[in-house]
Amino acid sequence: VEPVFGNLKFNKGRGRFMLRGKEKVAIETGLLVIAHNLAKMVR
Repeated sequence: VEPVFGNLKFNKGRGRFMLRGKEKVAIETGLLVIAHNLAKMVR
């Protein structure tokens, strides 16, 4: 799990959330995880 967060924070430049509020952060996290999984599928 930690390599995924490290990849998102360091390689994707996503150290902080752009939005505020639990619901918006949950949506943003979901989109980031979907993008990460799609990138893994392409490789």
